[in-house]
Amino acid sequence: MKTVLTTIYLLLLCTFSLASVNDSINPGLNHEYFLKIINNSQTSIFNEVIDQYDAYLAEHPDDILVRIEKCKFVDYAMYDDYGEYNPNQELYDQLSEELFTTYPYHPDVLAYECTQTWGEDILEVLERAKTSIKDEMYPWSDQNIAYVYFQVAEYYYYDDDFTNAYANALIAGGHDTTYFSTVIYPDILFQLDRNEEAGKMLIEHLDTSADAWELTQRAELLLNLEKFDEAFRIYNLIAEKDSDYNNNSELAKIMNNYNRFTEARSYLLKDTSKAWGKSESLLALFTHDLLHHGGDTALTSYNAYRDLGYTSDPVGFYRLKLFFSHPLQAWKARDFLGVLTMLLSFILILLIPSIWILPIYFVGHHWRKITPERVKSTDWGLKSFWIASAAYFLASIIGLSATPEYLYSYFNDTNYLSDSIYSVDEESKSTLLFILSFGAIGISMLYKVNYKVLLYRFWSFWKCFGITAALFTGFKLASVIYVVILMVTLKVPASDFTFIPDLSLSAIVDVNNMIQSYGFGMTFLLVSVFVPIYEEIIFRGVILDACSRYLGFRWANFLQATLFAFVHGNLYLIPVYLGFGLLTGMLKKQSGGLLSGIAFHIVNNALALFIAYAKM
Repeated sequence: MKTVLTTIYLLLLCTFSLASVNDSINPGLNHEYFLKIINNSQTSIFNEVIDQYDAYLAEHPDDILVRIEKCKFVDYAMYDDYGEYNPNQELYDQLSEELFTTYPYHPDVLAYECTQTWGEDILEVLERAKTSIKDEMYPWSDQNIAYVYFQVAEYYYYDDDFTNAYANALIAGGHDTTYFSTVIYPDILFQLDRNEEAGKMLIEHLDTSADAWELTQRAELLLNLEKFDEAFRIYNLIAEKDSDYNNNSELAKIMNNYNRFTEARSYLLKDTSKAWGKSESLLALFTHDLLHHGGDTALTSYNAYRDLGYTSDPVGFYRLKLFFSHPLQAWKARDFLGVLTMLLSFILILLIPSIWILPIYFVGHHWRKITPERVKSTDWGLKSFWIASAAYFLASIIGLSATPEYLYSYFNDTNYLSDSIYSVDEESKSTLLFILSFGAIGISMLYKVNYKVLLYRFWSFWKCFGITAALFTGFKLASVIYVVILMVTLKVPASDFTFIPDLSLSAIVDVNNMIQSYGFGMTFLLVSVFVPIYEEIIFRGVILDACSRYLGFRWANFLQATLFAFVHGNLYLIPVYLGFGLLTGMLKKQSGGLLSGIAFHIVNNALALFIAYAKM
């Protein structure tokens, strides 16, 4: 075996010494060629190769490229892809550490170190590269400069810092224009709203010899740029390269853009014949038919999807969508099962609030906490609390009617995130329906209540203004301090928070979608005016008053603030929401009305909205 290996080694040495284009004394020791003659079970061969590397480097200790090849060989030779484990990791760590510390400013070492460095540590590698270039420690090729800068650009790109990603990618492309041909560079331009440049780069630097995956990335980006002709051309090119590569949903999207709905349907129909992803393709076909074709066609595609079983439409949302679009289409007996489930859900919604309403009622009466004075000092009772609680769940179901995928994902394995099924407009519609339905019920709670509950009965206007402003400022400072402490002590990433530390990340996503669909003005009215008004009426009005009658103000204030915190659904920010609810509850108690809390809430949401809009 040793003789055979030595013969192979000598042949490679002769061949690749002639073909070398770098400064290595012996590029024949390229790790890739040894990998071809070794497998995970041949430990003896691994040791033979290491001995040859060692023998060569003993005679040529300054051959940096061979040192790098040795590191690569140790890293890859016996790596277990399945277990993601390298039995020679300790040896690799020793070799790479020695390489990086011995030659910390060498171009080839820095380029290799970039591939082995993750996170912000790559910025330190870049600083050493800048020092090496500036002080002319070594001759730097354009390829090495470009490689290092593009690795840094990728770090910023995947960290969503597109400004710094662009700056570094531009330097890389200035030294090696092939980096302008990557998909990442035009995507960075797209993220920076430089759409014309992005489209130009995608089209001018198209490599038709690229594999199907890379071409698909280009085509999808062109779709986002609404350059449908160019995207269609690339998808056809992909089909020529690989007939099994599936782009039907993307092609359907292109056809829909040109109002060629029949052709779009033909692409979606092809997907329904696949053995895998059948539920996604059938649902995409039904969604398309519901929007662009007649009732008979939509009913046919719905029945095909429903044939997959009850869990495909367990609450009947899709069947009701079909009914409202085409009311004369026939119903099957099984269709009524989903609607019956929905009706039972409504009954359950009416019963759920009893879980917390009845204990409050029991405590108030059993411990004789309820008094005539408390009844007179409050405007709402437990009946209103019950209605408000049921309204929350009802509004959630109404919101889900636009995008039932959130609910249905618990019942089946359909990929509801598919672009052919899911859209920003539908998600925005879901948020809008929830806000309008919950808000309408919240505003209706003012019926038969003195309108002065919205104002201030115990404070003057200026006292109300001054105290509210002071509390809001203190609350914001405390919120920021809390978030910083949490990030430092518990290592909570910033992505788990938002631009304003009392608006949940999911809410920011919803707000951004609404801005895209309805514009900033409409979103501002809803999020910064309408939502604060009805939430203050429900939480600091209905819930606080109802619970105060039976529990007293302190327990009632804590209860409504706790409900307010959990309804907003961000575990890390529960203390912030809790503080928000407690402060606005105290403002309502002391001022004698909801105006202070509404103003507090409006300014908070408006500030969050403006910052979210600036970040878009």
